[in-house]
Amino acid sequence: MPAVTQFVSYTTKYDLYIGEKGWNELTITEQNEILQAELLAQPEDVSPDDLVMKRSLIKTQAQGLRGIIVASALALERAGHIPDATAWDKAEMALIIDFLKGTSFAKRFGEITVPSQKDVTPLPEDILESLSDTDSLDDMLDMELAESQVYLRELLMDGELENNSYISYEDFKSKLASGDIYLIVDKGMAITAARSGFNAGAWGLIYTGLFTLCLLMIIPAIFIWGFWVSVGFAIGALILFRLTRNALVQRVRQAVLEHEEWYALFLKKGVIYLVDKTGKPL
Repeated sequence: MPAVTQFVSYTTKYDLYIGEKGWNELTITEQNEILQAELLAQPEDVSPDDLVMKRSLIKTQAQGLRGIIVASALALERAGHIPDATAWDKAEMALIIDFLKGTSFAKRFGEITVPSQKDVTPLPEDILESLSDTDSLDDMLDMELAESQVYLRELLMDGELENNSYISYEDFKSKLASGDIYLIVDKGMAITAARSGFNAGAWGLIYTGLFTLCLLMIIPAIFIWGFWVSVGFAIGALILFRLTRNALVQRVRQAVLEHEEWYALFLKKGVIYLVDKTGKPL
């Protein structure tokens, strides 16, 4: 009798799970159970995956929720604010809530410590699902703490970001001059501002034009002059992109320092943010 080949499957029940209920369809108690499992690893003998399946939460939304928590914890760990991103205790949860302040996620996470809630903050299910693929969250791995916080808060915005620490323009100029605060320009948002109509300045326009030219020449150069010339255009495009971005950052900084209107608008839209002497966002 010929030998029978046996195949061992390592697929788990959760791997095949899909789910059917949106986050906001769960009861408050069910939501709190999942949040406590994800943020505090409580109860210790219950797997978050098992809870997700038990409550029939859509898997992609559960993955997005976990991605937000893990990305926040890792950013705090890299900055030395927590010793271990997998501690899952109340101290770490408080830091994660502070890291996400101004978003509906920070509000909802904080509500699990309040007993007998009758109403809780809903979470945007579309954002949860969009972050089930962690590619956008992985970008945070190369960012400093302040930059990663602003970046993540922008991803989580489901409306205008609440800003409970708005500093008047006069105080901003005074504290900036004294070194009590620092002005940080988000490079990606500076580019977005330029695309939305912000005047990039002469050098910004020149660099942008040359960058576009190099980018368009990469493919034709292979057939006309050869591979290495094409590589030269690619390297030139990369250098010009960085020059363009740096010019836009300086242009935004100049506009903020000279005009209160730009300060208020860019602060509201997340183009700029302020940090204290320790690098912690205000």
